[in-house]
Amino acid sequence: MEIIMKYRKYPLLLIMITFVLMTLCASISFAQSLSITNGLSYLRSMQSPEGYWGDVSEVPYNSFVDTCAVAETLKYLTETGTAYNSAIQWINSTEVFNNDYLFIKMLVLTQAGYDVSLIRDYLLRVRNEDGGWGVVEGFESEIKRTFLALHALKAVNYFVQNVISNAISYLLSAQNSDGGFGFYQGDDSNVYMTALVSMTLQQFPQTTSLATAINKATTYLINQQQLDGSWGSVYETAYAYIALVAISTDATVLGNAINYLTSTQSPDGSWLQDPYSTALALRALYFSQNKPTPPPPAPTTGTVMGTVVDASTNQPLNAVSVVSGQLSATTDSTGKFSLADISQGTQQITFSITGYSTSTVTANITAGSIINLGTIGLSVNPTTGIIQGIVTDVSNGQPLSGATIQVSGVSGQWSATTATDGSYRITGITPGGVTISANMAGYYTVSGTGTVTAGSTLIFSPSLSTTPPTATTGDLKGTVIDGSTGQPIQGASVTITPNPLGINPNATTDSTGAFSILSIPPGSYTVTITAPGYTGQSYTVSIMAGVATDLGIVNLNPQPTVTTIEGRVTDASTGTPLAYADVSIQGTGLSTKTSTDGTYRLSGITTLEFTVRASAAGYDTLSYNISATVYGQYTVDFALNQSRISDLRITSLTVDRAGYPANANTVITATIENTGSASTETLVVAQIKDNHGDVIAVISPSNPLITIAPLSSIPVNITWNTGQFSPGDYQILLKATDPTTVGYGNPLGNVLTELAAVLTITPTQSIQGAISLNPPVTQAGATTPVTIHASIRNTGNIPITTTMRLTATLQGEMTPVYTMDKPIADLPVNNVVDLDLGSFTPATGGNYTIQLTPMDAGISGAISKTLYAGPHARGTFTVAPQKALPGDARVAGKIHLEGVGTQTSTTQDPLVPIIKEAMQRGVNYEQGQVMWWHNTYRCNGCHIQAQALVGLEYSRNKVTVDPNVSQTLFDAFKGWQAADGSLSRGYPWGYYTTQTQLGLWALISWHDQNEAKPYIVKAADYLLPRQNSDGSWSADHPYGWWGEVASSTALTMMGISQAYVLSNDAKYLAPLTKAAQYMAAPGRVASNNNMARAHQIMGLEAVLNILQDANLKSQAQTTIDSAVSILKANQRADGGWGRYTAYGSDSMVTAQVLYSLLKAGVPGDDPQIRKAIQFLLNTQSPDGSWYSQNGILSTRLAATTWVVIALPIALERVGGIDVEAHLKLPQNVTLNSSIPLATIQSGSDYTWKILGVDEVGKDIEMDMTLRGLALGEARKTAQEAYLTFTNSFTQETVRYDIEIPSVSGDDFAGMSLSLDNIIYPADTDVNISTAITNSSPAAKNLSVSWKIEDAQGAVAAELPQVFVSLTAGEVRNLTAAWNTGATIAGDYKVHAMLKEGSIVIDDKIAPFTIIPVKSLSSNITTDKTSYNPNEQVAIASAIQSQSPNYIFENLTANIAISYQLSANSIYTYTKTIPILIPVQLTDLKTYWNTSTNPKGTYTVKLEVFEGATILSTSQATFEILGSKDTGDGLVVTITAQPNSVYQGRDETITYTITNKGNEDLANLKVKVIIVNPETQEIKNTFEATINLPMNTTATGNFISSTLNLTPRIYLAILQAKTSTILEPKTLASTTFEVKPSLEITKAIPDVKNILVWLNYPWQSGQNCPDRTLIEKDLNEAGVNYYIVLDKKDFERELRNPYYTDFMILGDHNPIEDHFSEELREQVYSGKGLISSLFNRQNLDAEVFGIKFIGSLSGSNYPGELLESDIAQKGNFQSYGRALRIEALNPSENIGWIVETTNKYPGIIKRQYGDGKVLFFAFDLGLSSTNYEPFAALLKNSLNYVHKPLDATAFHPNQLIPVEIKVKSLGGAFDLRITETYPADLKLYDPLSGNWITDNPWIINIHLEPNETKTILYYALTPDKAGTFTLKTEIGYMEKGIYNFYQSLSTEIVVDKNTITMTGDIITALKSLSVSGQDKAKVNNAIRYIENMQNRVISKEEDIEKNIHDILKAIDSILSVTSVNISDIRTMMDELLEVWEGGWYLL
Repeated sequence: MEIIMKYRKYPLLLIMITFVLMTLCASISFAQSLSITNGLSYLRSMQSPEGYWGDVSEVPYNSFVDTCAVAETLKYLTETGTAYNSAIQWINSTEVFNNDYLFIKMLVLTQAGYDVSLIRDYLLRVRNEDGGWGVVEGFESEIKRTFLALHALKAVNYFVQNVISNAISYLLSAQNSDGGFGFYQGDDSNVYMTALVSMTLQQFPQTTSLATAINKATTYLINQQQLDGSWGSVYETAYAYIALVAISTDATVLGNAINYLTSTQSPDGSWLQDPYSTALALRALYFSQNKPTPPPPAPTTGTVMGTVVDASTNQPLNAVSVVSGQLSATTDSTGKFSLADISQGTQQITFSITGYSTSTVTANITAGSIINLGTIGLSVNPTTGIIQGIVTDVSNGQPLSGATIQVSGVSGQWSATTATDGSYRITGITPGGVTISANMAGYYTVSGTGTVTAGSTLIFSPSLSTTPPTATTGDLKGTVIDGSTGQPIQGASVTITPNPLGINPNATTDSTGAFSILSIPPGSYTVTITAPGYTGQSYTVSIMAGVATDLGIVNLNPQPTVTTIEGRVTDASTGTPLAYADVSIQGTGLSTKTSTDGTYRLSGITTLEFTVRASAAGYDTLSYNISATVYGQYTVDFALNQSRISDLRITSLTVDRAGYPANANTVITATIENTGSASTETLVVAQIKDNHGDVIAVISPSNPLITIAPLSSIPVNITWNTGQFSPGDYQILLKATDPTTVGYGNPLGNVLTELAAVLTITPTQSIQGAISLNPPVTQAGATTPVTIHASIRNTGNIPITTTMRLTATLQGEMTPVYTMDKPIADLPVNNVVDLDLGSFTPATGGNYTIQLTPMDAGISGAISKTLYAGPHARGTFTVAPQKALPGDARVAGKIHLEGVGTQTSTTQDPLVPIIKEAMQRGVNYEQGQVMWWHNTYRCNGCHIQAQALVGLEYSRNKVTVDPNVSQTLFDAFKGWQAADGSLSRGYPWGYYTTQTQLGLWALISWHDQNEAKPYIVKAADYLLPRQNSDGSWSADHPYGWWGEVASSTALTMMGISQAYVLSNDAKYLAPLTKAAQYMAAPGRVASNNNMARAHQIMGLEAVLNILQDANLKSQAQTTIDSAVSILKANQRADGGWGRYTAYGSDSMVTAQVLYSLLKAGVPGDDPQIRKAIQFLLNTQSPDGSWYSQNGILSTRLAATTWVVIALPIALERVGGIDVEAHLKLPQNVTLNSSIPLATIQSGSDYTWKILGVDEVGKDIEMDMTLRGLALGEARKTAQEAYLTFTNSFTQETVRYDIEIPSVSGDDFAGMSLSLDNIIYPADTDVNISTAITNSSPAAKNLSVSWKIEDAQGAVAAELPQVFVSLTAGEVRNLTAAWNTGATIAGDYKVHAMLKEGSIVIDDKIAPFTIIPVKSLSSNITTDKTSYNPNEQVAIASAIQSQSPNYIFENLTANIAISYQLSANSIYTYTKTIPILIPVQLTDLKTYWNTSTNPKGTYTVKLEVFEGATILSTSQATFEILGSKDTGDGLVVTITAQPNSVYQGRDETITYTITNKGNEDLANLKVKVIIVNPETQEIKNTFEATINLPMNTTATGNFISSTLNLTPRIYLAILQAKTSTILEPKTLASTTFEVKPSLEITKAIPDVKNILVWLNYPWQSGQNCPDRTLIEKDLNEAGVNYYIVLDKKDFERELRNPYYTDFMILGDHNPIEDHFSEELREQVYSGKGLISSLFNRQNLDAEVFGIKFIGSLSGSNYPGELLESDIAQKGNFQSYGRALRIEALNPSENIGWIVETTNKYPGIIKRQYGDGKVLFFAFDLGLSSTNYEPFAALLKNSLNYVHKPLDATAFHPNQLIPVEIKVKSLGGAFDLRITETYPADLKLYDPLSGNWITDNPWIINIHLEPNETKTILYYALTPDKAGTFTLKTEIGYMEKGIYNFYQSLSTEIVVDKNTITMTGDIITALKSLSVSGQDKAKVNNAIRYIENMQNRVISKEEDIEKNIHDILKAIDSILSVTSVNISDIRTMMDELLEVWEGGWYLL
């Protein structure tokens, strides 16, 4: 049992530790029970000298756990002396490694005040994805580690919601059905784990799920209690008790547990003689006496916040009332508000303010929610108007406070006074003309007229001047800012209307947001302010002559462009929140998962109409279609119904490699298991999500619908192309769904099971593009240069910055003739950039290679093109034979066109290959997605298959299209056609008209229209009777892009028009004519509807050539032209179009508009067409798809197919070259036929238009007859032959003449050719025999030439030509020889040609073969003969061909390293040598790291293979040395923490050593030395011996004291020594700094110095309070106080400047009247007063705010406290007598005295001037000494009445507190503090009670480590204005030497002396505008002050007279009512304090 306990307890201590944090009990002093006392004694006796408990040699870490447990117990029982501190130091110095002990250490050290942020950060880093923690990083989550982590995080107040909630969710998921928890998920429940998890969960707000789990755990624990009250063991009993005590009400269960614990305590005070058990038992006993706080409740309310503005001006509204039920708040000056504690549910929030209509907003409040309602605009009352503005000073723009605004109108007058910010607002003004004026003393009054409109606001914001205005016009100015950021808006437009004559009515704001419009005639104007991207504002403004009207700050709010939705997903039947449910926006990729409380939030929705869908495994998917009128924030909740229970599990999900580049195919493999007893059919689909959680792709296996047999599994493979998605980690979420639930609103079906994995895409840089040449061909020496452009596309997945180098090189040459470098800066992914690459003029004829290459090696892709420049055209004209018998000779002619230079079919445009590449990627995406849809849903998905088939057919023969996909879709449409012609069988939900319209469109795109004809005609016939009476067709599924009537009509017109073309059936003409009339009608399409207008063009274009009515045809053409113009005008700056003109550009819409414009005949080189193409290219997604940015249809497939439809049309229309061949024949030559036929024939002139001529070439083959060819005649076969083409970009026509061949009339001679062999080795003669025969009747002079040609016809050698003369009929035999030499082996031929003159009359071929000699040599070496571990070996090898005639290709060089002649290789390197020509030498280099390979001899071997044949072998050897002998192979780190340490605190030196060597290192000596780098003195040395096997890492640390280190920077050096090396090796070093450890502050503090008068009959002693208890209460209140018992003492101390507040308890004695007046004025000037019973007539009403009625009979009355800032609501008991009083306005009663059934005010709170007063109508002194709660009331009262000290300026004779705080942050210090002060100041030391005479004043103090001391003194201000500086110097003594540390200074400002103060009072009194009695009173006051002013002070009585004169002056003016005299009274009070202080100090 003991062993089990030791094993179990180690993580449990944490619960005890953190339970201190869990509970909110205050620190309690209590009489310990005997059990606790004895237990503590035992623990103290068992502590080791080092500070730990337990046996460190027993079970590892048990002593650590024991010590932590005991330390926590000591802390909890406030036993924090030596034993506790020693334990904490030991715990801090002990290294622990696994998570359990780290969490324990973190908790204990947190309580001790240590910084544990490093452990906390580690804890967060090792958290698993499921929310839990394992034993160490990378291990699967466990229950015990997870609750330990939660405790640790709670201890450091870490509350990041997703971390906490996910961990709690993990724990909840592990709870067993009996309510308990086991050690691991699935284990049987046990008491130990259940108690700990319950205690953990009790620390967090009790949501429903949390409370349920705790209740279940509680039931389990109670059921497990044994008869003896225990739960099996002491520690289990303690844990169970602690888990139950806060939440269980079962006293029997709890009592039995405590009885068990107390009865099992040993005589020595322990439990089981075990410190751990003892600590836990003591903990439980403690809680039996001090029950912990119950678990915190879950929040039940929510909060709303927002901003309220004037709806017409957008300006914030202050003081708006915000009400919800009984709750209310008001807006501040910025219009903002926050209303908390709103109940859950749908609540009404009402906004109201005078002059505005009330507005109500509905909010859905959930527990703990904070909802931002955004901006709420209030409209002016519709029946009245408002006038508002700001009045400013024209000279400085400052607001004027107190200005009077007067308004007079036809039905009344109104007025207002401006506030401190110069603003005013007058509401409820009757509409109509008004006169407005503004006046203020010292300024000239301004006035003007205006018109108030009902429901609007008129702005009147004049700037007042001290000089009279002279101008006849006014100005307008203001500043425009962003209402959300407060930043100025530059470029905002300001316009006034009506337009005043003679001035510019417009202005634009500058960089500060300011604007002005000058010289505006007086009157009312409307001012309109707008800015792009902001909601504009309009104002009605009154302009006055000579006045600048200032609108002030104008707030414009940004126009919202996105929507956010949030809500909660719950179980529909139970209401339980569903965690990790998927919530997504269809068609956008936006998605998220719910948190553990079921909530979600999705932002960035850019459309107003969208579909939001929620799904969760095991639940039915639910979708909502949202249609919003404005962008904003909306709440959408989902309640999901449970679906069928599934037996499927996805058991694995992997990818085939670690990382993928861009455009790579991934292979995703999964295994799906069926654990049930029946076969299950499921639909398999995977979502790819980016790091934002957005879905970027939905993929599936080739056959997504699979059936899994019972109790079996099946593998699933899915491929996905990474496209151009950004580098990073992506989530693969594989789902197996229920195919029976698949539908339109639930395309994936209900999820049965799912599993996630990670896929990584790596950064990739690559380009593609094309080069454009203009002209595309040229001639050498031409004067027109060739201009070069290129289009480059980023085909990688990260932006590209590089330099592109263009070279133009004549083929066969090495040096470019033209070079151009062009930089590309930050080219975005998939974007295209056009480059102007200059021009050059070819000087030499031939083919030029034009190459464009990135200069950075890491970027793949190069672009090239061939330019032909030559003396002749690139066309040849040949005939055969060239000789013919005389007569009509028939010959074959051929014009061969080649090398015109078009790398693409018919065009030079560089966009073409990029368009093709984009099309190919789009087609690939489309084919995969449409087949997935088709195979998954097995239905006709409206637009899905239809659009896809149209796109694939349009792309046919332009890019690679899988014909099987197209055929499958076409066959599907055929199969879906019903007997009535509708295409309805494939869609079970109806919509037959729409299905047929779309399907017909697909059918007319099929490449074989004869095959499609019957289906087209049937579908068209189905649609004919469904035409509307106005000629239109409507969609019965008005959705998507075809939903509008014009759109569905156009779609139908395209289909029916093709039915007419195919059938020529006239029945179609009338419906098409009627449809054309409908579509061509004016105004048919709204001007802002781009998409419908594109459809209008499509429909009319389809029928344009069919229409019979010429007028209608003209009208249709006009409509098309107009639509084209409108669409071109509506094109956005980025080249795209949105569905409506106000929408942003959309890929689908842009594709439709582009398609329509091209169909309407807009040429491909139109800049707007090219711009639209560029937009589509730039918006293609990385996977090849496009999506609808406007949210048209939910799938990417819909947008992609439309782009794939449009781009093929664009490809056909983009500018290019058509080549024409021209031939003019003479009269005696006839063209019998040609292939192809001539395009144009005019007599003997023929023209062929050939498209798509490229370097491969095209031929025109002709059959020709030369009539009457004479013997010996050489006849030209044509008069002219040439080529022409027109460049569509330059419109330049280029002509190239072709050389014309001739045919000769002649007889024939011939020859034969033979060789002596057919195979020859190298360097061997080839003997050639030739026999020449002259078969003609005449002698002939002939010549024979021989050429040796290779297999491709290239000439390898030419033999000398031989001339012979043959007689008629002669045969001549000739021989020749050629030596093969070093000619490359291969197939060759001897080509013999027999010529007569220059005419070839015969040629013969004789083939032969040269066989190769295969021979090569090799060599291999290493750069050294021996190496250390982890050292790089450089391997060099050379391979040389020894063959004279053989070119080695694709040789394989294999380098292998083996150990000690082993046959197994430990390293191989293979290199392919593409080519090795004869005698060529090639070098290979490779590198190998010795790593940890063992010491010894190694062989490196080189083998060269051709195929499987070894051609050469060579080898070398080298040695690897051992780590023990060298000390090499150690990889180390060393760190010092902290980097900067205060002297006296420990520095931790941490090191890691990894053995990367090749031997285990036993007894490795590790040493760290601390060195002074200047003196090289070693200060500290630490050593350790470790065993370090290979590939292991040792981590250690040394704790270095810094007590012996003087402040400076030190070096920590790490050394190591193996057992065989002599000297240690220095491996690494680091530095750290030791700093003096002092923290010093100096300030003028706010102190509370209380004069307390206990005004009781002390002589009799009756009814007197306990002075000692009063002093105790004052001490606990933390104030300084002085108690007086005598009234004379109080009257004297009243004048002491030391006191800040007064307290009078009791009313035994009155004070003299003038002292009452002095007390009154001290309170008025800001000092606080607390009075109990002390009431005097001259103080009651004025100061106390009460009316004395009489005394209550009897004593000791009960009372009631009201809720206030002084006390909480409750009852109290007073002692002694009580008064009956009334509270006078504006006093506030905050407590009652209760006399039977009557209540009387008991506590009066009042603000009197700057001071605060509390009056108690009962005896507070007696009550506080008899009733404990009054101590808190007294403390709160003192805090309430005290006014904080204003330290900015002081008056004479003021006693100013100065505080110096010094704190040791590390070591002990002997400090010397030197205080130097001006002679004018006097310093007072309250500690000694003496004035300080020394200057400087020196204070010596001693500080212990971590000790803080405070020095407080007072400075008495002089009667002298000025700034007086107190200078402090702090230093410390070290070894008898004083060391300066820091200087501080404090300034005391005395703003006036008494002379100035007196003069200011007289001046202020004389400036008062008074008359009558008030004037007499003021004059009396002046007389008293002047008497005082003239008095000479020579004795105390003179000061007394001054005090009395000031009091008389104050009394004189107190009754003045015509003016405000409060400021003057304050000035007099300040002067009174000066003289009172002077009197006291004298």
